[in-house]
Amino acid sequence: MAINGITLMKGATGITVTAGTNAVYVDDGLEVKNGIHVVDSTATSFVTRPHATFKNRGAALQSDGTWSKGRRDFNITVPKTLASGAITFPVFRGTMELHPEMTAAEILELKMLACQIIMDSELADYYSFGSVK
Repeated sequence: MAINGITLMKGATGITVTAGTNAVYVDDGLEVKNGIHVVDSTATSFVTRPHATFKNRGAALQSDGTWSKGRRDFNITVPKTLASGAITFPVFRGTMELHPEMTAAEILELKMLACQIIMDSELADYYSFGSVK
């Protein structure tokens, strides 16, 4: 389906993930400025172990008395061994910029819209083929 005309739910209160198996991600000690690096503790191979990084940059008071936006960044990488034996590192990155005057409800709304954009079946062609029309 084309991106022009997709339907997103306003005021959503939750996104549900069903089925699957729990994988606990734990700190592996890799230093990340203003953040943490975690790995899938259920993976047995160091080389192909899924991992994620989370960072936080807080809002800051500017010299003119206004506030900058805070920023939350994450990425999750799921290594894949190719038929040739080479390893590639597919990654999904997410960034959220928040103004300190945003309410919890406004932040939730932004997160719920983002979740829908990631998971909505109407965007399958975008993720599978790069279709933007």
